[in-house]
Amino acid sequence: GELSPGESVSCTGSYPVTQADIDAGTRANLATTTGDCPDGTEDCASDDDPHDEPLPQAPAIDIEKTPDFQLVDEGTLAIFTITVTNTGNVTLDPVTVSDPLAPDCDRDLGSMAPGDVQQYDCSVMVTANLTNVATATGTPPAGGRVSDVDDADVVMMGDVCEDGKPQTLVMLYTGTPCVDFVTKPGMLCNQQSGPEIIMEGDAMMLDPARIVVMDHRGKVLFDGLVELNGTFSITGPGNKRIPPRTRIEIYDPETGELKETIQFHSSCSQPLFTGDDFGSVKLIDEG
Repeated sequence: GELSPGESVSCTGSYPVTQADIDAGTRANLATTTGDCPDGTEDCASDDDPHDEPLPQAPAIDIEKTPDFQLVDEGTLAIFTITVTNTGNVTLDPVTVSDPLAPDCDRDLGSMAPGDVQQYDCSVMVTANLTNVATATGTPPAGGRVSDVDDADVVMMGDVCEDGKPQTLVMLYTGTPCVDFVTKPGMLCNQQSGPEIIMEGDAMMLDPARIVVMDHRGKVLFDGLVELNGTFSITGPGNKRIPPRTRIEIYDPETGELKETIQFHSSCSQPLFTGDDFGSVKLIDEG
């Protein structure tokens, strides 16, 4: 249209930002205006204004290694699933996974666009208890690399009483009771029996749960909040050997309601193995 001296006009426009623009961190834009003169001369006046629009970059990466915990026999394979996700807004290239204790889990995943997910299985031969850590690292178009870590515990199954009475038992809070022949077809949750063995109630996957541990005389050995799939230790009074029987009570920390009661022989008067389930807790290690 026509513009008189001193008159102005404004206009707006839009542009669909591409992934390449975000990876570059900026989008160049050049606006140009031209005008014809009254004598008919075309494009006798012109002007332009360049502008570089910055596009924020937020590189991020996530790695998940499952299962968080597993019990295996010595000399067998522990198998993991590793999932890597580009949770940022820029392309990461390259993306690598490093797992020093499980070299089979090392991977070069190449380039990953935002939202991309790569998943794979890997394994390690188990000859000792271990906590192995997988690290995912990605290189963004600009700035430093980003990384994330996740770990998984592997414990060998074994006889806790092989070398005498244990001083400490490390327990895993699973949140749900083991049920014979259901969760472990053809197997028992543990090999203990008798009227002193108690497994009553259901923790109902409380997260966290308040767990209270007592000896056979009612002395409190542990009292604290434990997250789902978290661990806690049972140690005898004065750091002496654990008592002949251990009682575990699991409470709802918000209501104070007792949800589950567990009691078992803890000083080798009955069989005691890593991997044994007692209600919503599992024996995973001894010290």
